[in-house]
Order: sequence, then C-alpha cells, then structure tokens
Amino acid sequence: MKAFKIPFGVLLIITWLFAQESGWGMEKWGGAPEKGYKEGEILVKFKKEVPEARIQEMNNEMGTEILKFFRFTRFYLLKLPPGATVESMMEKFRALPEVEHVEPNALVTIQQKP
Repeated sequence: MKAFKIPFGVLLIITWLFAQESGWGMEKWGGAPEKGYKEGEILVKFKKEVPEARIQEMNNEMGTEILKFFRFTRFYLLKLPPGATVESMMEKFRALPEVEHVEPNALVTIQQKP
C-alpha cells in the first residue's frame, strides 16, 4: 500500500481555513478583550463533599445557570443573571463556605495565527 503524503505547507493552509470557519477568532467568542474574560460567565469549583442537590440549590438562590460541568477539574461554568457583574457574583460565591475556588471565564488566545 502506497503512503499518501501531504506537504506541510498545504496542511498548514487547510488547518488555517478550518480555524477561520470554526470561529477560533475572538470576534465570534463575544469576550471582553480589555478585561480578559467573558462577561456574564464565571467558573466555580465547589468543595468535593458538597452534594449535587446543594450545588443546584445555591445556583437557584444566586440566579445563576449551569452551562457546563468540567468533570476533570470539577469546575462549573455558570451564566450570570441579567444585570449581575462578574466581580459582584465572584464575591458572592467566594463568601459561601461550600465554594473552593471562583474565577472569571478567562479569555485565552493564541499569540499568532498559522
């Protein structure tokens, strides 16, 4: 069987084209580049012993919505209620004894496009 070889430059161009279509750029991300994070979202890590029912209860009390759970890191991506700021909601979550860590949903970019 003959191996199929693609020149590296062609592979790079194909990758760049797919990156443009998939929205790797910040324009489609909707972040706040001057602040370095996405408005209206925070990441919260609850302590290991906190049951799922209590996590749901705290989110209901705060008016936040769980967008995603990252199982490996145990972080919850939360959508903030309308009018709430990232800073104020981080303070509220930090005040809860069940919370281990809180941070904004940080904007991460590559330094150079291929």
